[in-house]
Amino acid sequence: MMVVWSFQNLTGNPHLDYMTIGFITELVMEITRYQDVRVLMYGLETQERPGFN
Repeated sequence: MMVVWSFQNLTGNPHLDYMTIGFITELVMEITRYQDVRVLMYGLETQERPGFN
């Protein structure tokens, strides 16, 4: 099993939060291609981010 934490947007620009969400989503999708690996995503709380309601 592999745990993947979300990345933090360090730019200070909240309009770039989609980049961190997109990157973590793509990373998890690539890792799940391996049948022997299970992935647990942690820290992807889109409901708390502006513009994702």
